[in-house]
Amino acid sequence: MNISPAQRATQVSDIPRWNKAVFNAALILNGIVAYCILHADRLYVDDLGRVHSGYTGWTGDGRPLTTLVMQSLNMGTPLTDLTPLPQVLAVLLLAWCAMLVARKFEIRDTATAMLAAFPLGASPFFLENLSYKFDVLTMVLAMSLAVAAVCETPWRGRRMGWGVLCLLGTLCLYQPSLNAFLVFGVLEFLYLMWRDAAPGMLVRQAMGRLAQVAAAMIPYKIIAAVILRNTYASYHAALLRPGEWSALSDNVLSYWELIREGLSETGSWPLRAALILGLALALVFGLRYAAHAWRFCGMAGRIGRLALALIVPAALALSAMGPLLFLSEAVIEPRIMVGIGALISASLVLLCILWRETIPWPRLQRYGLWPLLGLPAYSMLLLAAVYGYAMLAQNGYEHRISASLADDFVNINQRYAARGIQLEHYVLNGTAGYPPVLNLTMKKYPFLRRLVPIYLTSGWGWVRDLLGQYRMRETMDTLPGSLSEAVSHQCDNPPVRITANYQLYVVGSIVVVSFNNAMQCTFDQLQQPVAPIRHLGIPKGQLPQ
Repeated sequence: MNISPAQRATQVSDIPRWNKAVFNAALILNGIVAYCILHADRLYVDDLGRVHSGYTGWTGDGRPLTTLVMQSLNMGTPLTDLTPLPQVLAVLLLAWCAMLVARKFEIRDTATAMLAAFPLGASPFFLENLSYKFDVLTMVLAMSLAVAAVCETPWRGRRMGWGVLCLLGTLCLYQPSLNAFLVFGVLEFLYLMWRDAAPGMLVRQAMGRLAQVAAAMIPYKIIAAVILRNTYASYHAALLRPGEWSALSDNVLSYWELIREGLSETGSWPLRAALILGLALALVFGLRYAAHAWRFCGMAGRIGRLALALIVPAALALSAMGPLLFLSEAVIEPRIMVGIGALISASLVLLCILWRETIPWPRLQRYGLWPLLGLPAYSMLLLAAVYGYAMLAQNGYEHRISASLADDFVNINQRYAARGIQLEHYVLNGTAGYPPVLNLTMKKYPFLRRLVPIYLTSGWGWVRDLLGQYRMRETMDTLPGSLSEAVSHQCDNPPVRITANYQLYVVGSIVVVSFNNAMQCTFDQLQQPVAPIRHLGIPKGQLPQ
């Protein structure tokens, strides 16, 4: 029986469901990226608080399945750091995604399949997600379910309900991962166009996938209305109102500026080239689809196909941002750009489809793709290695300063206590910055400034949790009023301690930690007579020298 290309595109692939070769290859490649982050052994932002108190808090962020998964993995609460178990499970899931992509789009060569799916978990924007010790597994699981919803569930028939469940799970694990489904949904649409599917089939595919999204969003909105309690999450989850639609273009520009920033690094030109090539190939696929039916269509059909050819590349690009575009207070951070890794992967898959069906020579068809796909893969490995090095250096740098601060605070407190003066709190002025060893790295890779946080920064809550590892958690003064008041008076007295990274001043009962990049006191300021500051506890004349 003869089978049309369009029918073959909708049938189950003859590639085995369990492709051991692709799985093992993807496991090794993604494992290298995970190792680059693991060997830095740095607690990443929220991890600082969770390692102290073991709290969950994800349910209030609209992520109830994340709470369930992590509580189950920990066999109860409070949560503890299980590194490297979540990272190992996450790498296994990324390898599974590579198998799904290979089977869905009939990529039979092991190396080609591995390299085409690699950006899903190794894009520069996903490095932040992989850095969370407590969140990494659920973020990767959310993206894996989104990919599986396209690659393993149909867009028609009864089984499309499994796709709805996958998407509901994605939303309850990590909402931005929904964009991976949208990107691969558009990729599936382009694959059908390449197979010359009938217009009616294209319409049914698009409506089916959108119906799956809607069917998952409706129950999730109900769930979120009940459980969403976190102020930060509620503020950033609000959608645009009818009078705020002008902010839509602002969101588009902000996200694309973030993408441009992330892909303008030294060595990231293969990723930029892959994105541009992917959008160009989407246009080529659309024009080819219009050309194949040009003779048999009326004027309306020709106009419709040309319009479709122009719309599909835009849809592919915008799908990477998806519902994030409609947020009134969108978070512009790399960790929510899960769709960009999917977009790069989709671009490489389009190249694979075009290459295998237009190159007539078998050897060139197989081996010619390897260098084309290998360049983006090496670029991502390079950025992951540099990122891991930067995290390692920053981790050691801040911990050395924290240990020194803890010792200085104890010593200074004892000196003042001997004179009957109790120093109750400390505040930070400025930021510790990056270690000198990272100066060249940060200059060459400026996007790392977004990915490598500086915890020792005035006004940032995670300072308390970092210094809590050195028994200083309960002595930090976090009141902005006290901070500004103490800092404004830090030059009333000479510093009681000077190190290579900071100076310590005593203002009343507060120790001001003034980092080198903060405004330092001049000699003239220190010689100026000042009035006593009784409201801070201790007049200037009573301070020990």
